[in-house]
Amino acid sequence: MISRFLIITDELSIQKTITDFFNTKNYHLAIEKSGKSGLKRFLPFHFDIILIDLDLSDIKTESIIKDIRKQDPDVIIIVMTSEGSIQSVSELFKIGINHYILKPFAIEELFYSVNNLLINKKIQEENIKLKKNLTEIYHPAGLVGESKSMKEIYEKIIQVANHDVSVLIQGESGTGKEIVARTIHFSSHRNDKPFYAINCGAIPSELLESEMFGHKKGAFTGAINDRKGIFEEASGSTLFLDEINEMPLNLQPKLLRVLQEKKIKRIGDNKEIETDFRIIAASSRNLKHELDHNSFREDLFYRLNVITINIPPLRKRKDDIPLLIDHFIKKYKKLIKKESKGISKEALEKCLEYNWPGNIRELENFVQRTIVLARGKYILPEDIMFDARDDKTEPEGENVDKVDYKKAVKNALERIDRIYIQDALKKTNYNKIKAAKLLGISPRSLHYKIKNLFPDQLSKKY
Repeated sequence: MISRFLIITDELSIQKTITDFFNTKNYHLAIEKSGKSGLKRFLPFHFDIILIDLDLSDIKTESIIKDIRKQDPDVIIIVMTSEGSIQSVSELFKIGINHYILKPFAIEELFYSVNNLLINKKIQEENIKLKKNLTEIYHPAGLVGESKSMKEIYEKIIQVANHDVSVLIQGESGTGKEIVARTIHFSSHRNDKPFYAINCGAIPSELLESEMFGHKKGAFTGAINDRKGIFEEASGSTLFLDEINEMPLNLQPKLLRVLQEKKIKRIGDNKEIETDFRIIAASSRNLKHELDHNSFREDLFYRLNVITINIPPLRKRKDDIPLLIDHFIKKYKKLIKKESKGISKEALEKCLEYNWPGNIRELENFVQRTIVLARGKYILPEDIMFDARDDKTEPEGENVDKVDYKKAVKNALERIDRIYIQDALKKTNYNKIKAAKLLGISPRSLHYKIKNLFPDQLSKKY
């Protein structure tokens, strides 16, 4: 690689010596006789190294160095000086020179210095690049955590990102499945296209097919225009199917055919449209268990499950909780515009004892709420208020001699569901879609729970 070398000196003998020698080496030389012309030559071009005389007649060398350093903090600057001016050179190190050489000098000495400085610069640049690459591997955008399980997820993201295979992400609600899917997309060769996402549990089954495949005008009542589906929109990009476990059984073979053929037909149309999207699916339930209950097709499962990423719940990676709390404090103190210097040791210990059933989503909401409610600049134990039940999920009041374990667990879970669902319905004025979103579950799951726990609530208009 040719290095660009700018020499600024009005001494003709130095100009000639440097030119004769460096022209035989791998350097592109530019020579200027004054400080002003040297600065003018430097500004439009990139140079790797600058050799400048301390004793210029038209402008102070210190002024030129300051201007050069403002424009390019990385260029190597060497000052030529006589022995009597060494004291002045020591001051120049403070404003950014890299080296100096005493006149008169042997040309081989200058070549040795220049070569070493360029080698050291290259090593530094490679170290910075390597550190950046390692940071990207272990801290993809939007993901926080240094636990062993999270590092394994980061490594798997890097491994699969640029290979157009289907990925299935499994994890409890609130663990960050969509963030992982987005990270895969924006680490892939498709990252110049938008990321498309659809929640299979948030859309009524009778509308989901139209959302996925699109429709022709007049295909059904209300289809007043042709409309593209998300399979068509996402061509060339990544499509994230969240809560794939909620997809109705009658639509699953249609999805399977699209994944196999890469072709779709809009509802009401016989024309096949080619599409090229990468599929990433997510499930809050173990799809293998769904196979056992015949609520998910086995052939579709294996089509989606080329690569599996299992995201552990927060209670199984508590080492990441301090990092996540710090991350969310930095995020929300700016948005809320309230100073927060962090969390006290005692408050953090209280957070580490809590099981975080809502996972990262719950933790994020907790930090946001706590910043608002905290009375001082640090979050203290007395500022902490966990969601609804303060993590007390044990079956209070049960007589262990009369109630067996399975029934006690069932009763405890039903009590938790009752508390949270009642609270969510009240907060959203009995809007089931909004309540499900608040709870972090699908509308279908919420409807099922209401049917079993509050059958009288089904008559409410929400």
